[in-house]
Amino acid sequence: MRHISEFLGLYLQNPKGVVNSNPQISQEEFRAIIQANRPYFPPPIQKPLTILQYEKPVFPEKYVNIGMVTFNRLEFTKAALTALFQHTCFPHVITVVDNGSTDGTPEYLQSLHQQGFITNLILLPSNVGIAKASNLAWSQEPEAEYYLKLDNDIVIQKPGWLSRMVEVIDRIPELGAIAYNFERESYPVREIRGLPVRPKIGNLNGACTLIPKRTHQSLGFWCEDYGLYGEEDADYGLRIHLHGLQNAYMEDEKVGLHLPAGRAAHIDAQSFKATDGI
Repeated sequence: MRHISEFLGLYLQNPKGVVNSNPQISQEEFRAIIQANRPYFPPPIQKPLTILQYEKPVFPEKYVNIGMVTFNRLEFTKAALTALFQHTCFPHVITVVDNGSTDGTPEYLQSLHQQGFITNLILLPSNVGIAKASNLAWSQEPEAEYYLKLDNDIVIQKPGWLSRMVEVIDRIPELGAIAYNFERESYPVREIRGLPVRPKIGNLNGACTLIPKRTHQSLGFWCEDYGLYGEEDADYGLRIHLHGLQNAYMEDEKVGLHLPAGRAAHIDAQSFKATDGI
């Protein structure tokens, strides 16, 4: 895991925790971020991916529904999706739900949908929040054996990342969910059924979390009762423990890049300097 700890950026933040950016300023900021951290970003897509680079599910049900929720932050979404296309080879579909973006995100997503990169695309007229939008994404592929919630500020950097998650969740039935750790805190490695993982007593960070169908059949969807930006991931982690299952992070803590934004960032009102708080 790598956090970009600081960058200069003008983000508008309201009391409810919703973060938007002026589209033009956002593009300028993001170019500066890329310039300073160029080795960590994939090159932009210049032409449609070939069949060898992007694979549709090859099994009737053994595939992952990768769900992403977007709300503005177009440049972040571009980086996250481009990296996802380039580094994901396990059978999967990509489902994106947009929460009423106004910065060009819907048009960008529609283009990817038309090219076949995005399988399921839902464009909502307004922001219904993370939990509801994530549940919409989750429900689009009821036959999928796994659901993965991926935030649009996560830039995956390693091939094989998803197949390793599936292997762990399949071989350790005691786990209710498995995730990559994008917290600042690291957790000790422990071997379970011959595989090294990082068990966590509390809930997992929801930035990149895989939930198998067996867990979903027992616990259902994210709880939508916490508001636009609530604690649905903490709620789900607690339900997993109450059901007698465990939460764990993958051993690898350097699988991707976490962009600074959202409620995790502290924004200085005078300098507009943002410090990532996760």
